[in-house]
Amino acid sequence: MAFTPLSAGLIAATSLTIPLFWMVQASIAIPAAVCLVAAPMLLLSSGKDSNMTFLDCGMANLHKAFGDRAPQGNCTGVFWLEDAPSSTESLQCARLMCASFKRFRSLPLEKSPWVNTTYKEAEGVDMAYHLREAEVATEAELQQLVSEQVNVQLRFSDPLWKMLIIKNSGPGRSAVVVTVNHCLGDGLRFVKAFGQSKFLSFTDGSPAELGLLKRMSDRKMKRSQPSFFSLVRDLYKALTIPLMGPEVGTDPLHTPKSLFTCKGTNPRVAVAAEMKFSTVKEIRGACPEGVTVTDVLFAGFGGAVDRYMETVGSSKPTLMRALMAISLPDLPKMSTELYNHFLLASVQVPVGQPDANDFTARLVHAKSLMDGLKKSNVGPIANKLNEALLALGLDTQAADATLQLFQNHSFVFSSVPGFDQKVILAGQQTARIDAYYPNMVSQLIFVTYMDTLSASLCTDESVVEQPELLVQSFVDYMNDWHTAVVEK
Repeated sequence: MAFTPLSAGLIAATSLTIPLFWMVQASIAIPAAVCLVAAPMLLLSSGKDSNMTFLDCGMANLHKAFGDRAPQGNCTGVFWLEDAPSSTESLQCARLMCASFKRFRSLPLEKSPWVNTTYKEAEGVDMAYHLREAEVATEAELQQLVSEQVNVQLRFSDPLWKMLIIKNSGPGRSAVVVTVNHCLGDGLRFVKAFGQSKFLSFTDGSPAELGLLKRMSDRKMKRSQPSFFSLVRDLYKALTIPLMGPEVGTDPLHTPKSLFTCKGTNPRVAVAAEMKFSTVKEIRGACPEGVTVTDVLFAGFGGAVDRYMETVGSSKPTLMRALMAISLPDLPKMSTELYNHFLLASVQVPVGQPDANDFTARLVHAKSLMDGLKKSNVGPIANKLNEALLALGLDTQAADATLQLFQNHSFVFSSVPGFDQKVILAGQQTARIDAYYPNMVSQLIFVTYMDTLSASLCTDESVVEQPELLVQSFVDYMNDWHTAVVEK
């Protein structure tokens, strides 16, 4: 089932105004039709900023919606470099982003209802606040600073971003760490923006752009038209998302029906493991036709969970869910700006295999789950309902139901395609890219860069007590799978 982060809550808000018996027994098309008809009428008089997506509006108000029940909503990208850039080069990069994109030099003006939120350019950008430098002696110390940056709280009186330059004076790599509030944009739009602005460039000086993004967008635009029956079925699924039952056997990775605490006593920890991306592609090449890289990664994720549980002495989960982030095609009117345009999909994780090393059976399970996800029409339907309900101003109900939704998932899972050739940042060659998002549950983000795949995990160490073991379990599982099907 696909939906935006707030759409389940917004959809649930409609159901809260209708007795459950009516929602289940009567025509579910009636409340949906009322919302869809009412929304355009309300939007005409709402003064909604055309440069804001509905998801932008929701993201800009997360801190008000959830308070201390959820993190602030900041994304962190880590660019590992062969050497640290100079202060002058770092400052030039920061100024370049501010000059290229309005949101890097603007403040979100939160309004009620959220749909009227917009941006206003700040009177100035204080680089002394946004840009700072630090020095470490090891990569382990660098990773610790990354965890601290992941938990940083951004001031809403300034544009919502910070950049940390970490120089490693010992052996190993340095890093540039960029933290931005999610209301500025989503992962794929940032990848695209970094290239367009020449924040990242190829070694020949040309903008670092991803042709893959356009191909992905084109494929998603070519989806076949759904039947009337499937539309009705998926409309029902969208409306009943909040009614799903709890997970089963997910301790010690996630206590069913719970969220991480978000007060200062339990900051998130950021850990990562890397492996050769060619290993993943070779596994896919040895699989039957139609298997995708995402299918392979998802199967590997399930294998990592089972291995982690076995290592820490717990039983394998019998029902675990993840919210999978899925990018939506580019919006032509927003081509020169950052924005949010994605779905989250509720999907079961392929765990609980009787034979943990039966790679074929797990892949079949993972591909079946992914194929069902691709055929679902819940996402587009939920998006329209999301827009309609935001226009109706049902903000508080949306936030409460979103919390309920996340309680039924152990992870947020996403995969961000990176560059297939070397890129330059602030005059230095990039060696690896990680991405982190402190969420209400664990978030695992895969980022590819040339022949490197990074598995970046942001979690609560008081719940997931051995986060390094979990990401390493993924790498070990993938290497064992490669040995079994490629090197045999």
